Amino acid sequence: MLRIISSVLGKNVKITNRLMFNFEMFFSVPQAPKRSAALTLSLAGTLVSPISAFAQATNGYCQISLGYSGVVAVAPPSAVPGLTLFSVGILAAALGVLAWHYRHSTGKILALGLWASASLLTAQGGEGMVQAARAAAPYEFSNPSGGMVTDSAIAYTNPAPLITVTNTSGARIKVTSNANAGETGSCSVGTEVAPNGSCTTVSQCTAPSAQLLTVSADPTVACDFDPAHLLYTVQSHDDPQNPSYYIDYSIYSPMLTSVPVLTPSNPSVITTFTYTPGPKPTVDPITGSVTNLLEIGSGTAMVTMQAPIGYTFDSNDPLANTKTWNIPYQGCLTRPTPV
Repeated sequence: MLRIISSVLGKNVKITNRLMFNFEMFFSVPQAPKRSAALTLSLAGTLVSPISAFAQATNGYCQISLGYSGVVAVAPPSAVPGLTLFSVGILAAALGVLAWHYRHSTGKILALGLWASASLLTAQGGEGMVQAARAAAPYEFSNPSGGMVTDSAIAYTNPAPLITVTNTSGARIKVTSNANAGETGSCSVGTEVAPNGSCTTVSQCTAPSAQLLTVSADPTVACDFDPAHLLYTVQSHDDPQNPSYYIDYSIYSPMLTSVPVLTPSNPSVITTFTYTPGPKPTVDPITGSVTNLLEIGSGTAMVTMQAPIGYTFDSNDPLANTKTWNIPYQGCLTRPTPV
């Protein structure tokens, strides 16, 4: 191309060859070795894809897929005329010739400036060589001419999540396809949605794989009267005829007497025990007696079994890897034998 320009301008072949050298030096872009690119793709396929597939298989996933079109045909936007790649190359080469002409003063600076200009022209011209990709916000009918609304990585829940899709296209649209053949939401095929309106679609879910855990024996709880587990003591005046006579009541904590049993047993399941004691003693300010003796030695014990992801205690819910028992207890108090 430079030789053509040189012959047109009547320049000598040596100058043309020198210009070609400068043009290649300033405008050439090194290429990455194909082997490295292949290695990168191989690593990406080895590390990323299996992890994503494992996550979906373990945790499950939900998805939606809606097709839509404009109710009134919308003409595609007209392309803005621009320079073709060939035209950009001719323009850059011509400017390079001018830069050579001023090589003793600002030629190098001009050449660098021309490189930036040519790059900008290449990016903006060339009949859209660099196209801007605009990703619509999640769950929007954003194109007045139609398109697809899809998402295959929605977190799994039971029941399946209800997704709202809003029409932000500025034109009336019509739902033309729906992957959920049993749609119970309002985004059924044939539904028209006005601008700024919305419809709903029930996502289709793939449940995670989980092994069912069977409890063959429930836990049991009793009072723990070991002095080391004494919670507190309280005095109660239980004899109105003897004002100086008080009884000390001792309140104790509950204990887990038998753990829940799994058949078959699973060592990866963890069992925990906690409890919430009943109310504090209420003392009558006149008589000095405790008015809620039946309540202060009571409470609620909680036994929880926690299994790893991939196990479930509920055949209808593959994510139910926790089981809890709330066991009420009472009578965890003692009183000395009156003298």
